[in-house]
Amino acid sequence: MRRIFCTILWGVYMQMFSYAATMPIYALVHIFTSSAATTNREAIRPRYLAPLDLKVIIPAFGIGYFLLSFLFAYPFSSGVVQQWCGAIWQGFPQYVVLVQVLLAKLFSSSSPPARPTGTRSPRDDYQTLSKVYSFAFNVAAATQLFTFAVLGGVKLFPSLFPQWAIATLTFNNVFNPGPFYGSQPMNSMASGMQTFFLYDQYAGSAAALIWGSFLYLGSRKTDVAWRDGAWLGWEVSRWFIVAGAGGALVRLLQRRDAELLLDAEIDERKKTL
Repeated sequence: MRRIFCTILWGVYMQMFSYAATMPIYALVHIFTSSAATTNREAIRPRYLAPLDLKVIIPAFGIGYFLLSFLFAYPFSSGVVQQWCGAIWQGFPQYVVLVQVLLAKLFSSSSPPARPTGTRSPRDDYQTLSKVYSFAFNVAAATQLFTFAVLGGVKLFPSLFPQWAIATLTFNNVFNPGPFYGSQPMNSMASGMQTFFLYDQYAGSAAALIWGSFLYLGSRKTDVAWRDGAWLGWEVSRWFIVAGAGGALVRLLQRRDAELLLDAEIDERKKTL
């Protein structure tokens, strides 16, 4: 229940005060207060989750977030329906958690009991967790590459697109927010929201990537040399291009969990020898 409450609280705070305000505060609090963020590798211990909780994360996001996002973006002919979909979408963090809890209850009553934590190996947990990470990365990559494909199609084959798309769907319009503060009034409410959204994503994503890099480097058993930092920078840049900041963060956390869980399995094997 504590994990559910914290997740809902994080989501509500993000919706109320923006991602750019929530992520830096969360990262700082986590780094300075959580034992999972310590740079002492030996002090970090894996925390195991029930396999059922991990298995229902993907359908929970599909119902609680992607379905609502589709309804939010769908061009309904009724403005009232469009506004209701937008209002309902605002509560997606609660819906994702609620659907996750309901699915876990539903599947737990119809599925055989899971093996106790003590009988599962860290590799089993890592394989289950990797499916969730892979799903998240693939969704981020599909979104990123689809955006690049549309922008490239408009640029290379303008005759296939209407005039409004040619004028609007450019790399500069989509990714460049423009000056943070200007003396001129905004062109429209939509353009003002787009500018805010871009700055919100860039600031929050920068904090998330710094946080994820800190966690990954702290999970390594060996000392981190400058070559390791340079290589990590290249890896993050590569993931960022393919799947955006969200995909890069997913890969960082996946690498971190691999370090912890697979090392824990090695330690367990040594104890049995």
